[in-house]
Amino acid sequence: MLYTKYDDYWYVLFVLTGHEQEAARDIREAFSREEILPFLPNVERLFKKKSETKKELHLMFPGYVFIETKLSGDDFRTRSIETIKRSKHITRLLCGSDCESMAVSDAERSVLSAFWKDERKIEASRGLVEGDNIRIIEGSLMGFESAIKKIDRHRREAIVEIELFGKMQPVRVALEIVRKI
Repeated sequence: MLYTKYDDYWYVLFVLTGHEQEAARDIREAFSREEILPFLPNVERLFKKKSETKKELHLMFPGYVFIETKLSGDDFRTRSIETIKRSKHITRLLCGSDCESMAVSDAERSVLSAFWKDERKIEASRGLVEGDNIRIIEGSLMGFESAIKKIDRHRREAIVEIELFGKMQPVRVALEIVRKI
């Protein structure tokens, strides 16, 4: 699915974990399609079932709904207050007294966008271990080897730290190590 771009601002709503789709629906119903685009970033995870490797999509940030919009912080906050109050799924807008500064920063957006393609998901990667170094040969983690903090070969995943909301957020990403050199 390709997304329309509203590249001016990204905001984040804190929602009840497990109710992210319903919260995104509530926001979609409250605003016109031309004003906002709620989205849920995903990551692929690998698992084995009957000796066959399968991929599954999981939320990158459970409990959060991202909003891409052209509305500035004050406009978005005042227009979303009623929706947040009416929705039983949305807890609050991640925002302090100055909503402009609480929008996801351009640097944070560019790092996240570099990981995914048009589908807003981090795809599974494949890599090699060369001594103490990791070399990614395929997938979303290519070029981001330095962001990998830990590898769990048994679970076929890497823990990557991404700066978001002003702090480092750990994200589990599918990584299959195909060979150790």
